Amino acid sequence: MALKNVDDYWLPINSPGPSDWLANEHESGQTCKIKTLPSVDINTIENIETRKFPGDQYAPDTPGLLQYNASQIISWLAKIYKPKNPKAICIIAITTQDIYPDEKFSFLFGLANITTQVGVFSFLRYDPLFNGDILNQGDDGSNLMLHRACKVMTHEIGHMFGIKHCIYHECCMNGINHIQECQNKPLYYCAICLRKLQHAIGFDVLERYQSLTQI
Repeated sequence: MALKNVDDYWLPINSPGPSDWLANEHESGQTCKIKTLPSVDINTIENIETRKFPGDQYAPDTPGLLQYNASQIISWLAKIYKPKNPKAICIIAITTQDIYPDEKFSFLFGLANITTQVGVFSFLRYDPLFNGDILNQGDDGSNLMLHRACKVMTHEIGHMFGIKHCIYHECCMNGINHIQECQNKPLYYCAICLRKLQHAIGFDVLERYQSLTQI
């Protein structure tokens, strides 16, 4: 299929609804411009008391649903698993258990660390049976769940390559707050985020699109 008008594909991001990501989280955006910041002096302060979040808890929005702490999973991957795999470009853990990052969020779909290039995502809340999605007769929902999972994996791997949330176009790198918002987002990157990915890893854009047509 020929791409006749890029404006039909890279649409400006929609105004967020009250429960959408941008209505609840401030995002400053990220351009492709690079600039050098002045250096700063670093002072070491005395240790302060810290509290470690539990490795698991029960989901506050779903009684009896066990959750894993995604932040601790990422920390474990960075400290234990990644040093054993020094040639890995990025590492992502996949689980069917629900996950959460900290006390601020009751759950999340996925989480990644830009610095260590490790991440984690959960299949659970993409499952149509979990969400009560209405399916066609004979449809077990596996294709829908796979489509949603591919979106979040592409999103989290984008973070691993230094790409922050997109606030410019409808894009796979948009922040997501709930399953319907995930469903409404495209599987592909907008032109701005694709340029960031190209800068990070290097590839021929035309060759990439030609290869995608063969899938």
